[in-house]
Amino acid sequence: MVNSRIVNNQIDGFTDNGILVTGSDVSVIRDLQITDNTFNGNGNSIHLIRNDSADFRLTSILRNTSNSATNNGLYIEAFGTAAPSMDIRLTDNSFLRSGNSNLLIETHDSAVVNFFGPRDHFDMGSAGLTSVLNDFSIQNLVFENTTFDNNTGHGQLITLNDFATLTYTYTSPRDTAATFSSSTSGNGSYGRLVRGNDAITYPVAIGSNGGPGVVFNGNTDVGIGFDGSGASIGFVDIFNTSVSGTQNGADPNFNGDGLAVRLRDSARINRFNIGQISHVNAGADHI
Repeated sequence: MVNSRIVNNQIDGFTDNGILVTGSDVSVIRDLQITDNTFNGNGNSIHLIRNDSADFRLTSILRNTSNSATNNGLYIEAFGTAAPSMDIRLTDNSFLRSGNSNLLIETHDSAVVNFFGPRDHFDMGSAGLTSVLNDFSIQNLVFENTTFDNNTGHGQLITLNDFATLTYTYTSPRDTAATFSSSTSGNGSYGRLVRGNDAITYPVAIGSNGGPGVVFNGNTDVGIGFDGSGASIGFVDIFNTSVSGTQNGADPNFNGDGLAVRLRDSARINRFNIGQISHVNAGADHI
């Protein structure tokens, strides 16, 4: 399946998936473009699965609109070997009002997902981003001028287990095509929380010294949080970011904190750089 196009369709009311693409064994799915489609009321609007050693690369998801998926707007699953990686680029999409998560990424075994997303919305669902990493899997996530706003649950929740590795970047670079900058605001639970369990590694970068800032406003429990246990290791850089209006919620580990770090067992953060960050929240910052 090479140089394939799914373009300009109305896809409504399918119980399981609006679009399902699965690659297994040593199959090839390369240069798949999913463009200008509208999804309403499907189980998952778009569901992509990579198994074994399938070659699932150069997937482009452009200018799609997903409304009211009963499960997930975009659901990405990767299993199997590290190579070849699963590469996905999103641009100018809106995944809205999903019953589980607007964006769900799950990786297992030694699979690698490279995800790059400029100018997308993941808003008004039960959750914005839900990311789960297991085994020895790797996720490289880049979000530019992306919103995770007004979800009834978390804006962004990333959970790492076993020996998984995450690299994460969330910025608002100058972009002449962007009419908005990155925001994770108005969520009923965490703004953005990384839970690192076991012997995992997670370099995280939020904001940058150039371009508009990143905003976390009006979230619950914690604006930006890191919760490390086991032998987890973090590397954190936060610049040009505003965290405000965080309210206390149901999680007893957080109290409406703007920025919070909780480490247990032998967990550690080997680099923690903060610059040009403003914060006004119900609770204190805990570092």
